[in-house]
Parts: sequence; C-alpha cells; structure tokens
Amino acid sequence: MKKLLFTFFTLLYFTGISQTIVFHENFELPSLADSVTMDSVGSAVNQWAISNTLSTQGLRSDSCTVSQNDISILTTDAFSTIGYSNVILKFSQICKIDFYNAAEIYVSGNNGVNWTKLIGANYLGNGTFAAIGNKFTSTSYGTDWQPSNNSAIPVNSWWKYEQFNISSIVGNCSQVKIKFQLSDALNIGSSGNYGWLLDDIKVIGSISELIPPNISLNQPILIDSV
Repeated sequence: MKKLLFTFFTLLYFTGISQTIVFHENFELPSLADSVTMDSVGSAVNQWAISNTLSTQGLRSDSCTVSQNDISILTTDAFSTIGYSNVILKFSQICKIDFYNAAEIYVSGNNGVNWTKLIGANYLGNGTFAAIGNKFTSTSYGTDWQPSNNSAIPVNSWWKYEQFNISSIVGNCSQVKIKFQLSDALNIGSSGNYGWLLDDIKVIGSISELIPPNISLNQPILIDSV
C-alpha cells in the first residue's frame, strides 16, 4: 500500500509541475490590456475596452457591445506552445448578447495567417455551445444571463468559467494567437443587450494530458468481496 501511495503522489506531483502558463491576460494594472489588440472588420462603433464595473478577480475586465452590421475583434499577441502537445484555453466570461448575434473564438498556430473556429469538439465547459452554432449568447446558460430581458444589467454573479482543448490545433506551435470575435449576425445591432465581457484569459501548456480520463464499468459488472 505504501508503495502504491508513493507512486500515486509522485505521478501527481510531476503531472502538476509539468503545466506551464504560456499566455495570461487579466486586464489589471500596471499593464492593463498590453497583450491583446482590438480591431474590427468595418468601422465598428463599439470597440473592446477595459471596464472596471465587473471582474472575476481584481478590478477590471475587457468588454464590448455588438455594433450594428459589424464585427469587433479582440486578438492576443503571439505566444509559443513549443514543447507542449497538450494545450488548454481558459477564461471567464459574461455573454449578454442577443441569440441571433455571435460570440465566437478562433485560434491560429501561424501568427494569424490561418484561423480555426473552436467548435463543440473542443469545448470543455458547461454551457450550451455547439447546439446553438458553436458560439455563446445570452441563452448559453439557461436563464442565468436573462435572455428574455435585453436590458438586464450583468452582475458579478453572472461570471462563467470556460475551457477549450486546443491541443490538436496549436500544440507545439511557435506563433499561437487567440481571437475573440463579436458579430452582428442579422444586422440588428445589440438590441439593447449589454455585450460580451472577458476576464482572466489563460493558456496552459503541458507535456502530459491536462484532461482527466473518464473511468466507467462495462457490463457485465462482477461484484465480489476483496
């Protein structure tokens, strides 16, 4: 038993120390949003901007309201995942936007030359994502973001923690970028909705698996004493 416990804790220890933060942006002082860049497809009226109204930790987050018939983009600086075959994107969000608009996430392993949209196969969170078009809206968490009340103002209890497995797309890449894209899909603008808020964006790299395996018993299940 002692040998088994020693082996278990040894493996746990080395698994833990093999994880590395390869990118982190929390929008706090003194650097604020120095590792992300805002952009738009057209001349979006509403741009991404630091907000000190809501946050998951600290005092600030980044936020943007849907611009009519336009796309507002927040893109990370390039970072490396060389040496890490397992890569997880983590962030906290409040997505108070109309169902017909879209909050989408793209990743690139070649400095933004090519982009891959994240889909349900990558998603590790608890919200409705793939079923509504591989995007987030105010309907992603049932009534938590009050989708039936466009004018509802978010509060800090609305924050949701998200994870995406992006290993197959940007594992072992030298110039990785993440793009958060807020789109007006039907030329309806924000419809009075508050917008998309992001905080504590983090990318974790590891040489070993970052997602614990699921263990289940298959029939027939044999029951006996030990």
